[in-house]
Amino acid sequence: MQNRSLSELAKLVGGTPHNLSDELAISALTCDSRKVVQGALFIAVQGSTRDGHRFIDQAFENGAAACMVQDRAAAGTHPCIVVESTAQALSRLAAHLEGDPSADLFTVGITGTNGKTTTNWLIWSMLNQLGYPCIRIGTLGMYYSNDLQVESTLTTPDPIELQVYLRRAKDAGARAAVLEVSSHALAQSRVDDVRFDIGIFTNLSRDHLDYHGDMQTYLGAKLRLFDLIFRNQKEAGGAIINIDAPYAQEFLLHCRKLGVKVISLGKDPNSELKISSFLQSGGNSCLEVEYRNEKYAVHTSFLGEHNAYNLISALAVGISLGYSPNQVSESLACVKPVPGRLEQVGDETLSILVDYAHTPDALENVLSSLRSAGSGRLWVVFGCGGDRDRGKRPQMAEIALRLADRVVVTSDNPRTEDPRAIIADILDCEAGPAIQKGGIIELDRRKAIFMAVSQAAPGDTVLIAGKGHEDYQIIGEKKIHFSDQEEARKALKARLEGQL
Repeated sequence: MQNRSLSELAKLVGGTPHNLSDELAISALTCDSRKVVQGALFIAVQGSTRDGHRFIDQAFENGAAACMVQDRAAAGTHPCIVVESTAQALSRLAAHLEGDPSADLFTVGITGTNGKTTTNWLIWSMLNQLGYPCIRIGTLGMYYSNDLQVESTLTTPDPIELQVYLRRAKDAGARAAVLEVSSHALAQSRVDDVRFDIGIFTNLSRDHLDYHGDMQTYLGAKLRLFDLIFRNQKEAGGAIINIDAPYAQEFLLHCRKLGVKVISLGKDPNSELKISSFLQSGGNSCLEVEYRNEKYAVHTSFLGEHNAYNLISALAVGISLGYSPNQVSESLACVKPVPGRLEQVGDETLSILVDYAHTPDALENVLSSLRSAGSGRLWVVFGCGGDRDRGKRPQMAEIALRLADRVVVTSDNPRTEDPRAIIADILDCEAGPAIQKGGIIELDRRKAIFMAVSQAAPGDTVLIAGKGHEDYQIIGEKKIHFSDQEEARKALKARLEGQL
């Protein structure tokens, strides 16, 4: 970026400068003291676990020209700008310094507990099929082209990274952007200055209560997406709401109060886009949708009734852009499966599926879909993440026992928790004794996968849930390479060679 006057930036965010000379300018922007370069402005953001104000001295040691703070005292004698919220200021500055790229893009934000990644993938693929170049940003990283892609550790990146990639995609020819918008990102103001045209609500169920504390706070974070749509007032602005989902009425009421126009979808007879039927046969499915008294069929390889909602959300976006339902349906028929979402890694003798399902609702959706589609026994291998919401652990055990024939409980990113304590939480429910008696408890995820694959009979289905596209395990503070797909293929190979 070009050098920018600090007094100019202070005015932009309504900040109060201290110890700034008139000629002082900055050459870069960062909220990570480790990434400070000579002449940078360090923004001290208060996070849930770390406070950037603690790293101000380190930032200046690394060459910062000035800092932006909420606490004047924390800056000491260093040149600084004091603002009410450094998180909001960071969002505004990041967008401004990149030229507000989302203002010139058709920008879609997707929020909800489950379905964000699949809906993101469907919309991105659909728009590119329709000749509407699009960047996708979410759990699978940021991707526009082979020359413009990056892995991301966050569902929604920090504002600096986010705005840089929106601008780079726009410069490369993108006309649209589709983003997964997490509750953390909304609560932390990461997307406050993304100019959304459309916000999609997929569903809401228990997750992230380790961060939000309770469901009402979690709901409040999700609702903020539609506040942003109202604030931006783009011509195409609107909301796409799954009205079959719990909490849908809260989203509808919120949008109506704001005056944000709504496209409703679901099985509900009052839906503007109505799911008439969803039929599965073999490895394919057909979604029939009713829209304005006409019926349209979407033929796809996406399985599971939960995907009917993801597909119809993508259909709604295409229609909002002016494409006909038939054009959009034909484009959706060409979309390839999402990595790590009901990803088939088995063969004709044994169906082995890897899926990201790591919440009670997601696990229930996937197991229900497989239960209705299969004829043999249904196995599930799952665990629960460490340092995360403990309350959902026994809920997932109850769901696994109710919907699967064989349950294998193992570890899944234990982080700093003892994996044995996590499994004890999982089994601390009415289903616990039955799982201990008739299931398999194996701390080592690799061994757990091998045990399920070795004991499954021809015609059975093995679901390996929780990690999906992830190719690592987080044990303690270390991230170790681990892929459910790789381990499942190794186990299947050993099975076929008679080594299991």
